[in-house]
Order: sequence, then structure tokens, then C-alpha cells
Amino acid sequence: MAKLALVTGACGFVGSNMVELLVSEGFRVRATDLESADRSAIESLDIEFIPSDLTRKESLKPLFDGVALVFHPGAIFNFSVPLDVIKKVNAEGTRNLLEAAKDHPIEHVINWSTTGVYGLPPRKLQPITEETPLAPANSYEISKKLQEDVAREYTRKYNMPITIIRPAPIYGPRSRYALGLLIPIIARCNICCSSVFSRSRFPAVHVRDVVGAALFLSQKKETIGETYIVVDDQLLTVFEVPHVIGPRVGTYIYTTHIPTVVIKYLMRFVAAWSSLQAKYITHRPPKVERDIASYLSHAFLFSNEKIKKAGYEFAYPDTQKGIIDSIEWYKREGWIKCPQPIH
Repeated sequence: MAKLALVTGACGFVGSNMVELLVSEGFRVRATDLESADRSAIESLDIEFIPSDLTRKESLKPLFDGVALVFHPGAIFNFSVPLDVIKKVNAEGTRNLLEAAKDHPIEHVINWSTTGVYGLPPRKLQPITEETPLAPANSYEISKKLQEDVAREYTRKYNMPITIIRPAPIYGPRSRYALGLLIPIIARCNICCSSVFSRSRFPAVHVRDVVGAALFLSQKKETIGETYIVVDDQLLTVFEVPHVIGPRVGTYIYTTHIPTVVIKYLMRFVAAWSSLQAKYITHRPPKVERDIASYLSHAFLFSNEKIKKAGYEFAYPDTQKGIIDSIEWYKREGWIKCPQPIH
């Protein structure tokens, strides 16, 4: 009989892609998420769904009977949530999950973290590897660092077979946040500007490679207790990204010579305006957050050598191809309407 895999946050962007991959690879899947979560992304799949809440220990107990593999992308991913709130889900919720799992014969747990745990490291510390010192700077990054601490504690104390993955910012089908906003935002514009001075690399990873790497690592015992960065090989520059998206969504990209320092201040201004608009007008999370603006204006270089040496082969090593395929998905699903054909 096929192994049973548990996926947390199964209705979300990464979780739903994880469920799809597992089903396509012949695994039996038990999906879990909040009772109120939108299940439309996974409702057509032949899976078992058990609602749960990471902050409620008793709701997690029914999840583990017969489970061999645990994939744990379930978390709050939002830079605007206060630390005391996000920590209850990301760090303390992970503790609740592992506590409920530790008395079951689990073969492997894949715990999601983020490259955000490195903060904004200076160039002298790059390329960033798994050994680079952590310096989380905002509530989300701090909560994920604390989540990693919990995972290592359970490996050390209870010999739980846990592997940690640190994906770069994730894009791809069903992404509605952070990098996932770029395609629809540019698609809604008639014209966008791109500065020739924006030459810093754009660290990213396609969601199919995040879930693919998770499944790959879950099949290798030698990865237990290890941490892996997951990021594309061929990264675009911040200058190149709109030039890849624009022609494929009918938006004209105007090349400017605005200095990098001016762009940074402009991005900070846009983020500040978005926050004020969210607070006093829309009463919804800001579309452009300060931390995302800082991330996009910082120079990063991450190394994916460790996971490649383990044997993982990226489906989308080239960010440009990944973005083009994502645009096709957005169009096909009606998330954006483009006057020009993709070519």
C-alpha cells in the first residue's frame, strides 16, 4: 500500500501544490488546514481532509494515525502580523504539531522555513549558504527562526526525523502574495518603469521546485537533521523581471536611468503610502509592505549547491522560464487578462 503523507496548510499556495504533487506521485494524502480554509484548490483530488488548528493541541491528535511522511508548510506568511500573534502559529504551532507526532512512527518530517531568516546580509557574507549566520529582522523572519529552533529541539530530544528547507521567495501557480503580486500588478498597468541601475539579483524559486525538493528530501534518510536552501539557478536582475513580464501581459516597460538610491526611496515611499491606505481606507493588509520593498531593493546571492549535491534536479532552474509558465497559468485560470498573446 502507498505511504500516507500528511500536509499542513493544505489549502494554501504551497500546501495545495504539495498535495497535488504527492497525489500525482501515487501517495495517499491526508490534508489539513483550518475548518474555514478555502478548499477549492484541492477539493477535486482523491484525498482525506481533516480540519485542524496549529494553535489548538487537541485538534492535531487525529492527524497522525498511519502517517509515514509529514510536510509542514502550514504557517502565517505575512509581514504585517505582530510577532506575538505570528509566533503562536509558526513557532508554538509547530511545537504543538511535533508534540502530537512524536509518539507515532513517522519516517520523515519536512519543516518549512525561509531564506528570510538571514535578514539582509551584507555583500561580504555572500553567497549565502546554510552556514551563514542568521539575522532575522521582522516578525515573520523571527517566527520562522524560532520554528527552526523548535524543529531542532525535537530532533535532539526525541530523535525525530526532521529536515528543514529554506526556500527563497516563492512564485508560481496560485501565488497571491509577495512575488505573486508582481504579475497581476504589472498586468494591470499600461506602462511600467525599470531602471538600468537595478542590477541586483532577484532571488526566487518556483513553487514546483519547493514541493519537489521537499518530496525528494523526504525520501533520503541522510538528509535528516540537515537544512537546505532552495533557490533557482539562473536568477534575473530586478531590471530584467519587468522586461520578462511586461511584453507577455501587454504592458509597456519604459527603461529609465534613475539611480538605485532613488529607487530605494521610491519603494519605501510606495510601501509607506500602501500602509497608510490599508490602515485608513481599505482596512485590509497593504499591497506593498515595507519589508517586501526592502527585500526587492537589496542585493542577494544564495547558494543552492547543497541540495544539488544531494541529488535534486530543479524543474525550473531558469527563473525566466518559471515566470513565463506562471503567466500562462494566470491567464488560463483567468487571474489576469492580457491583450497580447504569450510568445
